[in-house]
Amino acid sequence: MRKVFFLSVLVIILTAKGLGFSAEQKSKLFVYNSSYDFTRGDLWEYIKDQQILLDFEHYPKNYVLIGLGNTNQSHAIGEMMATGNVGLPRFLWMNPAYPNKAVEIWDREFPFAAIAVCNPKKVIRWNETDGEIHEVLGDRIEAEGVKVGALKMRGTLFDVQYRISAHIPKEGISTPPGGGVRDKTFRMEGPSEWILNGLYLYSQELQLMASAQGYPVRIHGYEESSKKGGYITSAKVEKLSVRLYPIEDLSLFQNDLSIEDVKWNKSRLEILVVNEGRLNVKNVTVEVQFPEREKWAVTIDRALPMSKRFIELTPSTDLPDGVAWVVVDPNDEIKERREDNNRFKWPIRPVESTGKTRP
Repeated sequence: MRKVFFLSVLVIILTAKGLGFSAEQKSKLFVYNSSYDFTRGDLWEYIKDQQILLDFEHYPKNYVLIGLGNTNQSHAIGEMMATGNVGLPRFLWMNPAYPNKAVEIWDREFPFAAIAVCNPKKVIRWNETDGEIHEVLGDRIEAEGVKVGALKMRGTLFDVQYRISAHIPKEGISTPPGGGVRDKTFRMEGPSEWILNGLYLYSQELQLMASAQGYPVRIHGYEESSKKGGYITSAKVEKLSVRLYPIEDLSLFQNDLSIEDVKWNKSRLEILVVNEGRLNVKNVTVEVQFPEREKWAVTIDRALPMSKRFIELTPSTDLPDGVAWVVVDPNDEIKERREDNNRFKWPIRPVESTGKTRP
């Protein structure tokens, strides 16, 4: 059971006291799934760009978008940047395949995305002229007293090291942001102009949402002329213009699959599966577990957000009196907000065989 999460600390962490910002125009970070679960192979939960933009409809069109994430394309996960504003959003994708350039994308699936919607009037600006980029940003943001922030940056960097995710197996990876065996790593030595998005998350609990434990600053970006870039793992600053948008509110969206009901209907077993989360889910398996009897199992292609779906099974053998358990996601392949509601106790009455198992 993985339950690292953190919702109980968010109200305290994100209080913007002392910043002088009004409550009417909050900058907010939307996190879909989590970086922690994504790197552990949770690729079957995802949200699409059109669904993300629906969350921003009530914001003014000039609110700034700053985001990062990943797609779930097989062996071509890549690194995503969300940029522009609410009125004119753009999603860029750094391709792990040659020529590794940032290209604009649409209608993609994101198993992890963290996107801030930022009030353009509530921004802290400064310039950096020296040091390693993650270190100088972390020190300055901590000195500003900001707990969570979104960063938009532009400037001259050298000795830039970055990576692009190519493939994450279903069992996940255990390496930190320095890279893994399935990442492609790159280096640009000479000074060049870079365009960058970043997030700052001061606590380890929050870092698990959108970065990695022990890494408060996460940066995605690309070199301006070549459009090559990815997840920045280290870089030295020659000059850097920084805009920091303090985040005053945060929402984390994860799925919660459950079995709502099990009943007979004209010799068929009907199982009602519920997805109470905001993300789509692929490859949802439901298993009927009998004492001292072979299990029944069926897998549906997807469960839509905030939806219910019936699954039908017709028994291929006679069933005696007893108790069975109906379980969704029996092998814990989908990381959910809750795992304790995946099992449903089903009292069995004697049932005669009427046909073959089918979805």
